[in-house]
Amino acid sequence: MSISHFLELDMAFANLAPYRRLPCSYRGFNVAFRVDAGLNVKYLAIVIENVNGDGELTAVELKEGLSGTWMAMHPSWGAQWNKLNAGRHYNRHSLSS
Repeated sequence: MSISHFLELDMAFANLAPYRRLPCSYRGFNVAFRVDAGLNVKYLAIVIENVNGDGELTAVELKEGLSGTWMAMHPSWGAQWNKLNAGRHYNRHSLSS
């Protein structure tokens, strides 16, 4: 498809599904974490659901329970964040969020 045709389609369909951020407010809880079923000792993936309030998550970190070290997680797709660290075994310590 040529650039001119692409731009025409873009203009024609741009307003069919307008995007607008809306605030959310869930009483009783702020956030829910779901651990991905593909978890193993060297890979951790979580889906963060029901984030209270408006906005988007821009960073997620986990802290090992027995140390003061915070580990940055990386966005994978959608609401899923993952941490791949071949040198660590996540099942040895509890994790905090």
